[in-house]
Amino acid sequence: MLSTDTENLWHRDRTLGEVARIQAGYLSRERVEASATGTHGLIQARDISPEQGLSPDGIVRFVPERDPGLYRVSRGDILLVARGYPHSVYLITTDLKDTLASSIFHILRPRSERVLPAYLAWWLSQPSVQAEINANAGGTGISYLRRQAVEGLRVPVPPFPLQHRIVQINALWDRRKTLQTAIDERRECLIQSACLTSATAGILEP
Repeated sequence: MLSTDTENLWHRDRTLGEVARIQAGYLSRERVEASATGTHGLIQARDISPEQGLSPDGIVRFVPERDPGLYRVSRGDILLVARGYPHSVYLITTDLKDTLASSIFHILRPRSERVLPAYLAWWLSQPSVQAEINANAGGTGISYLRRQAVEGLRVPVPPFPLQHRIVQINALWDRRKTLQTAIDERRECLIQSACLTSATAGILEP
């Protein structure tokens, strides 16, 4: 636990490198093949999406060629897409066992005494921050984001109660959007069903 004086020093902008440890993902020398005797899982681009988040059921199991400790991810870690576009941000919200992130990602491990993982993931996903991240990416073909390019990003670090509140508000908003989408889909089904019935009967009910 930080002292009050030390804690107050963190209620201002900090670099991403100060509030999170940044580690490149696991790079295999050869194509990773699924193995029935695999000791570790490897999160790849196909295992994660903006709509569904992480889908752990499809993660390939393999035997790492090197010490897997640096690349192991767990609840509270953040994956930042380093190769390809967009450079999306994913917060790991489930418990994972012996699971690594591939080199398509940078692994961000928030320093919990300074910033909430969900708050940091929210901040990195903001359009203005994403624009800055994209501007720092290089590569002539596939966009690549160097670790050094993100370490210097400025991150506002408000008091923990405010971080919690921001996370709660956005969770409620995401929930509302999910419910509204379900309502709209159901409404569309009812409208289309009514229209099909009317087309067959030759009359449109009011």
